[in-house]
Amino acid sequence: MPVELPLLELLPVVELALLLLELTLLPVDELLSLVPVLELAVLELVDVALDALLLPVLEPPELAALLPLHAASMTTAHNEVAIRMGRPPGANAIATRSGRRVTSRRARWMMRRMRTLEAQLLNGRELYREVVLERLAHARESVWIATANVKAMLVERNGEYVPIVDVFADLAKRGVELRLLHAELPSRPFRDAFDKHARLVSGGLGLRTCPRVHFKAVLVDRAWLYLGSANLTGAGLGAKGDDRRNFELGFATEDFDTIDRVTAMFEAIWSGAECRTCKVRDVCPDPIGPAAKRPRKKRERRDDGGIELGRARRLRRGR
Repeated sequence: MPVELPLLELLPVVELALLLLELTLLPVDELLSLVPVLELAVLELVDVALDALLLPVLEPPELAALLPLHAASMTTAHNEVAIRMGRPPGANAIATRSGRRVTSRRARWMMRRMRTLEAQLLNGRELYREVVLERLAHARESVWIATANVKAMLVERNGEYVPIVDVFADLAKRGVELRLLHAELPSRPFRDAFDKHARLVSGGLGLRTCPRVHFKAVLVDRAWLYLGSANLTGAGLGAKGDDRRNFELGFATEDFDTIDRVTAMFEAIWSGAECRTCKVRDVCPDPIGPAAKRPRKKRERRDDGGIELGRARRLRRGR
C-alpha cells in the first residue's frame, strides 16, 4: 500500500531557504554576525538538496523515514538563524526589510555556489607517492605542471633516486606532451640536469615563466588533476622524509568541470592571452605574449597660430 508522506515536514526547508535569500539584502555588519550560524544552516540546506535528487529512486517507506529526520535538523538551524536576527523562531522569512522580493536569478546563483566534488585529500608523503610516482610517471598523453618554484627534486626509479628531469626525459621519449609553467627561475641543479637531455632542450619539455603564477597543479592526460600547496621541489612534491618535508595539503580529482576550469586557466597563461593587459610586465623576465596596444591620443588643435613645440611653423602666402 502507498505510504502517505508527511510533506508538511518540508516547510522548514523552504522557510530556511527563503531566509537565506533574505540575508543577501542585510547590511554587512549584521551579516558578519550571523556567519557562524549560517554555516550550519547552509550545510543542512545543501544536504537536503542532495537527498532530494534521490527521491525518485527511493521506495515509499524509505522516503517516509527520510523526511522527518531532515525536517527536524532544518527546523533547528532555521530557529537559530531567526533568533540571531531578532525574530521569534518560525517567523516568516518571505518579507524583507526593504520590501523587495528576491529574484529567481539570485536564488539560482546562490544554489550553484557549491556542489558535490569527489576528491582525495593528500598530505605529507602521500603527495609524492600519488602525484609523482603513481600518476605523473605513468602519464600516457600529457603532463601539465604549474608551480611557483622549480628544483631538481629527487624521485625513486629502478631502486635509486634520480632528478625529476630524468623522469621527464623518459616521458618525452614516449611522446608525452610536457609543459612546465613556473614563476621563478629554476634552480641551477635543475638547469644542469635539463641541459643533459637533448630531447628536452629541443622542445620535449616546454618551459614558460610568469611571475604571477602561484597556483600549484599537476594535470595528467587531462583526466586527473592535483591542486594544492606543494611546489615542484623536494620538500613539496619530492621524496623528502616526513620530518624534513614541508607541511603541505592538496587534493586529487577526476571531476570534469574542475579539470576544464584549471585547463582553461593554464592555457590562457601559457598562450600569452593574459599578457596583453598584465600590469607587471616590467618585472617579467620573458613575457609570453605581446602587450595590448595603447590607444593613440588625439592631438588637441591649438589656437596660437598653428605653433607646436618641435614643429616648424609654416607661413601662408597671401594671394
